[in-house]
Amino acid sequence: MTAPSFGRLRQRLTTPITLPRLRIVRPATAPGVGLDVGAWIEALPLDRPLVCCETIVSRLRSVISSIIAPSDRFDTLERVLDHVAPLLTRLETVPDGRAGNSSDVRETAAIADRALERLAMTFAEIAINEARARPDRRFQVPKFCRRAALRACQLAHRRVLLACRGYGELNGGHWRVLAELYMAAATRGFENAPLDNDTGDTIARFFARTLLLVMADPHHLSRRNLEHVRFYIERYGHLARIRTREDWTGDAEGWFPAWPAHGDIRRPVRRDELVRGEADLLLDAHPLLAKLDAHCEGLAAGTSPTRLGLPLNARDPEYMELLRRLRNHWGTPPQRRHVRRRAHPSAALVFGFDQVRQLMKRIAGKRQASASEAMPSFPSTEWAIMDRSEAGLKLHQEAEDPIGAEVGELIALSPREDGEVHLAVVRRTFHRNSHETEIGVQLLCGPGIAARFKPPTRDSRGRERDSIPIIFLPRVPVAGDTPALLAPHDQIEPGLIVALPHRNGVARFEATQRIERLSGCELIGLKPYTGATTDS
Repeated sequence: MTAPSFGRLRQRLTTPITLPRLRIVRPATAPGVGLDVGAWIEALPLDRPLVCCETIVSRLRSVISSIIAPSDRFDTLERVLDHVAPLLTRLETVPDGRAGNSSDVRETAAIADRALERLAMTFAEIAINEARARPDRRFQVPKFCRRAALRACQLAHRRVLLACRGYGELNGGHWRVLAELYMAAATRGFENAPLDNDTGDTIARFFARTLLLVMADPHHLSRRNLEHVRFYIERYGHLARIRTREDWTGDAEGWFPAWPAHGDIRRPVRRDELVRGEADLLLDAHPLLAKLDAHCEGLAAGTSPTRLGLPLNARDPEYMELLRRLRNHWGTPPQRRHVRRRAHPSAALVFGFDQVRQLMKRIAGKRQASASEAMPSFPSTEWAIMDRSEAGLKLHQEAEDPIGAEVGELIALSPREDGEVHLAVVRRTFHRNSHETEIGVQLLCGPGIAARFKPPTRDSRGRERDSIPIIFLPRVPVAGDTPALLAPHDQIEPGLIVALPHRNGVARFEATQRIERLSGCELIGLKPYTGATTDS
């Protein structure tokens, strides 16, 4: 071979080969092709939140399915989430407040729940498919896979919080995404790897926090206490661990079935479930219970809440009682204490401190006329009594526009069968759908006496204080059969002398302590005043 010919051959072999660019042809009607994805995102009607959520639920999967690369799918989902994030945040706050129980707002919360579910499932599919595509742990998990798992965990947890705020139904579908993510991540060994460097959150931590929130029995929590529980779980929920059934120590306390989610997870795990292979994943709450015990002991010893890592209001008796309830729910959940008897009569209910006080005034006027304590003519709602016990009732209502009922709210009820009026407190609220509501109420006492009390003390500026509307309760069983009163929040301080008109003159009582802070009012204990009488 001659030199010139050899040079031409070397030039041919070293010259880079340029292949023609291949263009993938997709159907022109696909909504997620090229620039159409951005156009579809920008066309989402943010000014109509419900329509926007319904669009996400119905069209998001078809938009994402037209994108081939998983990383591009993730980037598109991030754009969608950034675009609708303010809208979803507004919808998530809808159940907060009294108006959050109406039929329209329940429908709004349900649509927001479906949108969160669709977004969480779509993010989870990207992470799970990528984790299962190459199960060999020698391959590093792509960054977009970890970020997709983080987004799916956050959205699934927000969905559970939305259901808790609205007293909606909670089932295995709410934490199924987290369980699937955990099992897929376990095949690649990053179930405990930090998904976010700032917070150190992992898939296992999100899974444990969500289960702890469900096991706290949110249907029995007021929205104020629910926020306390959420704060405690966010700060200390990482102490709970997700384990396998081989890790079970045989202890009945602190072990709960995490998956499969058939049946109720708010009960300790049973040995027969493990033998039959019905519980693949378990929640170990023992480290969290140890922290709870340390907090309860520290607060009882007078330690500052800030030194314990708790908010300043942890000094309140209600907060300490909440911690004890969490200790029971996350340790050995309590069983039903009273025998339930099936019943099918109905009862008339009046909600709220102001309305109940007006009803007490109406009863007092009727008592003066006919010496009766039956329910007078007063605006009320009709509820069916499902069952009853010595301590309370289970009530059910089905209406086009159901009345709002919040845990901790004061009510007056009168069963139609006897007409007697009872004061009670809502202890459980559950919304089956937009038209059905179930509540569990604890009977407090019989009807009270509506009055107004003018405090003898002055305010911080030296001015006379306005009169305070109260409901005087002659005998309250939960207070040891002693008298008590219901008053608006932070109006009656301990040691204040309460003077009430009596047929023999004026009856004076001394406020002892706040027994319970309810929604809209508080229950305060009283004792007869034995000091020197002064005009108030």
